[in-house]
Amino acid sequence: MDGIVEVRGGRLRGIERHGVWSFSGVPYAAPPVGPLRWQPPLEPQPWAGIRECDHFGPIAPQTPPIPGMSIGGAPDEQSEDCLTLNIWTGELGGAPRPVMAWIHGGGFNSGTGAGDLYRGGTLAREGDVVVVTINYRLGALGFLAHPALQLPSSPWAGGDEWSGCGNWGIADQIAALVWVRDNIVAFGGDPGNVTIFGESAGGMSVSALLGIPAARGLYHRAIVESGPPFTHTADEAAGRAELVAEKLGVPLTRQALEQVPPHELVRAGLEIGQSLALGDGGLPLPFLPAVDGGLLTRSPE
Repeated sequence: MDGIVEVRGGRLRGIERHGVWSFSGVPYAAPPVGPLRWQPPLEPQPWAGIRECDHFGPIAPQTPPIPGMSIGGAPDEQSEDCLTLNIWTGELGGAPRPVMAWIHGGGFNSGTGAGDLYRGGTLAREGDVVVVTINYRLGALGFLAHPALQLPSSPWAGGDEWSGCGNWGIADQIAALVWVRDNIVAFGGDPGNVTIFGESAGGMSVSALLGIPAARGLYHRAIVESGPPFTHTADEAAGRAELVAEKLGVPLTRQALEQVPPHELVRAGLEIGQSLALGDGGLPLPFLPAVDGGLLTRSPE
């Protein structure tokens, strides 16, 4: 077998190791860069020829991991062009097998689906499942929520219409699940038997997805590992956004924020998280999914 599969957008070639095929760095959405920053994810552009899926894509711009909790072996290249997923499967074809889609943790500020601990070869081989891990936008790039970022309703990669002013990282997760639904058959997976699972912020993401109508039908089972359904209210999220703009010294407008380099947004989030940890109040996570009236219309709790 040549390891080539056809998906929406083009052809992919994976690598076979120890009886498991892996496909790394597969784009599930367009790069959210430039004017697509703080926009819902759009479908990726098709490509010509065969895309070699032999290495992981860049990780989302992010803060350093919490000391003692880093996941070794992760790529270290950071880029806003980070919306990729990775697939492990024991067989390309045959009877469709259950799919397990992993959402990584990291406090919504760090992490990747490509760390050593999260690679799915062993689970795919021993559990006879198709394993998917994803990257999604983190920090302010993934969870900044404020009326200044409100968008008119428009089509997006996760459904028919979009509205809201935050939850960009959760929207990425939904877009990844849409990609799984539409393409996982080519990897031997059953789109009618998808389990979402995650730990810490990944578990919190699963909790949020359980309360989001746009995600219904994209998964059929859910495993929450140390991830309570914590969210920010619209007012709390707006307050964090105002802190970000204050620390950056820019007006809280889409136009001004789009000009800020990613590393400056990461720095502002880190400073806010440090102040919370020192006792300024609230959960010591600068960003959370928000009840913004768009994807989340009420707390998933």
